[in-house]
Amino acid sequence: MKIGDLAGMSGLSRDTIRYYERIGLLGVPSRTDGGYRVYGEQAVKRLKVICNARRFGFSLSEIRQFMKVRDSGGAPCAEVHRAAERRLGEVDAQMRELASLRRGMRATLKHWNEKLEATPAGRRAGLLEGDLRLPALARKRFAK
Repeated sequence: MKIGDLAGMSGLSRDTIRYYERIGLLGVPSRTDGGYRVYGEQAVKRLKVICNARRFGFSLSEIRQFMKVRDSGGAPCAEVHRAAERRLGEVDAQMRELASLRRGMRATLKHWNEKLEATPAGRRAGLLEGDLRLPALARKRFAK
């Protein structure tokens, strides 16, 4: 099958497939006399594995390592599991950070409501000039 067929079957763009080839995630396909890439069913299966790993949150670098072990005849399952546990820990930490940010945003909005009620119509309340009740980590991370 040609790259357009593979793109359609995998849900990935042609550019993404070419990129995966360049970085070594997908093997170099054979070519027709006209220079068109020709892929087999193995490419479809491999892209499915890559897409599943991406959906779980693994980086391309991690996936490349898993595939390297797999391609050399090894079983990367234990490392995949350890990496998945690390990723889950990262997601849990992000959720705690976001929950803290949410509490801070709610406190800030409550404070702003009070300021707005005390500010005459048409006058500036100085909402952004005051102290935002956001956790330090959130201020640093979301200030970009």
